[in-house]
Amino acid sequence: MKILISAYTGLGNMVMKTPMIRTLKALYPFAQIDLIAGNSYKAENILQDSNYIDQTILLKPQDTHVHKSVAQQWNYDYGIIPFDAAPDFLPKLLRKSAVKQLVRHYHPKENPLKKIKRKAQRKTIWVPLQANRHEIDLNLDLVEAIYKKPFQRNRQTFISFKKDTHILTKYEIQQSYCIIQPGAAHGTDPTKIWAPELFIELMHHLLKSYGHPLVIVGEERDYEKSIKPIMQVFEKDERVINTAGRTSIDEMKNLLYHAQLIICHDSGIMHIADALEKKLIALFGPSDYNRVKPLRKTSYCLFSKTKYLNAKHFFKPFSVKNLSKDEAENYPMSGLSVEEVMNLVKRIYH
Repeated sequence: MKILISAYTGLGNMVMKTPMIRTLKALYPFAQIDLIAGNSYKAENILQDSNYIDQTILLKPQDTHVHKSVAQQWNYDYGIIPFDAAPDFLPKLLRKSAVKQLVRHYHPKENPLKKIKRKAQRKTIWVPLQANRHEIDLNLDLVEAIYKKPFQRNRQTFISFKKDTHILTKYEIQQSYCIIQPGAAHGTDPTKIWAPELFIELMHHLLKSYGHPLVIVGEERDYEKSIKPIMQVFEKDERVINTAGRTSIDEMKNLLYHAQLIICHDSGIMHIADALEKKLIALFGPSDYNRVKPLRKTSYCLFSKTKYLNAKHFFKPFSVKNLSKDEAENYPMSGLSVEEVMNLVKRIYH
């Protein structure tokens, strides 16, 4: 059997696909499992050099016209396209390819016209998205549609990387350090981000209580709104080290692996840290907690108790456009205090 899985998704979503990939290998030990990817997030690197993946096809969306003739030679039995990895061009390309069947999600409350179009699509197995269901299980539902009967579900995520201390040497980081993620969502969604002034207060407390280095992680796109205000306060403190936008994915994996504590938002960082079984404090606001929560016993969640808590439940759209005129962009995260975070830190961080 040959299976092609779409990896046009974010890092966190890709981490939540790893139980699906491991299950496919367990149910079909001799199957060839390939990824198709090519977006800017490079989520395929979550399983770089993994024994679970045979090869990765890199195809940028803007280059699809060049690859139509190549796609017609893809003789896969199944092409799996999860809800979060379904760019418009990909289903169209795969329907014209030699892939025998596509396996895809659909929302049960979709527009009636979309329902008609969906039913008209050939060689496609449609799997409904279910409310109050973790994304790991939504992905495993796609496997069940192929296997056609239930199986024991192992929901533990994993990542693949080469463990080393190169990144620690590069930034002269001591072995005992805490990771702080001030941004998230590639800098595009401030509603799920704690305000910089709260991080500044928290960091003052952490430095005073523990004295361990604080390593800031994130993307270059997080810098202006989330990281710059923090670094302006701590620019002369050598214990605060900014690596945001300056690390490869493998370097980020090692930074997380060697950390003693990670404080972050709902993000790819959160899911990688959870997969690594690191002590993790995840800060939640409008995100759909039931769908994306970390599942390890080493992970702890704190919640911003505003009217926007869990506002994205069951794929409900939510952004700054949904805020009242008098509410700041970070308002949905303002219901979580520094004191609450510090109380949890004191309980789990030694």
